[in-house]
Amino acid sequence: PFPEEMNRSAIDSLSTLYFAPTPGNAKTLLREGVPKSRIFTTGNTVIDSIRILLKKKGTIKNRKARAFTASKGKKILLTAHRRESFGKPMIEMFEAVTDLVSLDDTRQVLYPVHPNPIVQKTAKRFLKHPRIILCSPLEYADFLKTAQSSDVILSDSGGIQEEAPTLKTPIVVLRKLTERRELMRTHWGKLSGTERKKIVRDASSYLKRKTPIRAIKNPFGDGRSGPRIAGIIARFLRQ
Repeated sequence: PFPEEMNRSAIDSLSTLYFAPTPGNAKTLLREGVPKSRIFTTGNTVIDSIRILLKKKGTIKNRKARAFTASKGKKILLTAHRRESFGKPMIEMFEAVTDLVSLDDTRQVLYPVHPNPIVQKTAKRFLKHPRIILCSPLEYADFLKTAQSSDVILSDSGGIQEEAPTLKTPIVVLRKLTERRELMRTHWGKLSGTERKKIVRDASSYLKRKTPIRAIKNPFGDGRSGPRIAGIIARFLRQ
């Protein structure tokens, strides 16, 4: 269920240098026959981008997202768009979200709805609770600020699994499989699948948590991947 892997494999076949975000990614390249001397574990540049964007001042442009971040109570950010989620899995996800807000009247959900018409139709049909707020997709900087202010993220996305530990926001992954397995070795993520009861249970464990999640090294990088990669390329070109 990871169509992006086709792009990665095609690009890898043309490459000379390989910058692996994590040690696990580096091992994958070794198994695929890439020489060890060409592989460098650098962290993911998305962490650099997040840190840069979060330093920028300015209010969130989307009115609904701005109100959501300023509100009290428990905040749940939802994203759902993957094609393998269409149909029954997505309905189960949305029913779980409705259950979560129905169980506690201090909870609310913000869902920037993907423009895909199937997603739009399903969301409007199954997410009718007054504390589930549907809005248009957010600009990236606005999304990061909204995610950072949330108590938990529910998502079937891939990239958000890397962003969540950087933002110090736990994430419930609405998928049966993930290519970001490093996240599951921390306390920041749970792989919950698309079963309604399991999503409610896993999300509730974060929402009901009395103590903050202890600081854990971000498995996806330290925010200095860009300079590290630039240095490696410069040495390679000099040689």
